[in-house]
Amino acid sequence: DGVGGGESAVGAGVSPCAKHPAGDRRRLGDHALAVVAGGHREAGAGPAVVLLHWGPGTSAQYSAIVDEFATRGFRAIAPDLPGFGLSEANGEHPVMHGHDAIVRFLDALGIERAAIIGNSLGGGVGAKVAAKHADRVTRLVSIGGIGINLLSPAPSEGIKLLVSVVE
Repeated sequence: DGVGGGESAVGAGVSPCAKHPAGDRRRLGDHALAVVAGGHREAGAGPAVVLLHWGPGTSAQYSAIVDEFATRGFRAIAPDLPGFGLSEANGEHPVMHGHDAIVRFLDALGIERAAIIGNSLGGGVGAKVAAKHADRVTRLVSIGGIGINLLSPAPSEGIKLLVSVVE
């Protein structure tokens, strides 16, 4: 279903992250990002590539390509953003604060620098990580990513209106 639970990676026939025991969650302050069974997919060794999903998707979006990055010499990591898939919600809006969660996630995994590939919502989160933590991002690829406001207040009036309609 994408948000707040969803099907486990094991149930979907996708291999969970082999580096962490089943059910492990990486603590990030008062919440956790799931690190296996759909909440985090990881494979390979080498320079880190973080794959950020669209909303309301999950890391399952990248299940087929995590191993492909690994075979090409990268450590590929696809987390569920907070409140999506098997990651706990942290009470923060993913567009406004998803970048903070990703930086905490990188810290928890001991990753100083990473390339970020983000689709839609993930592209916006990745762009915000790059804008606020340029020293942590080696490359940024945004696939249909939402933009970020660098010179004007955020969120924009249009986003505020959209959120008020959805909520």
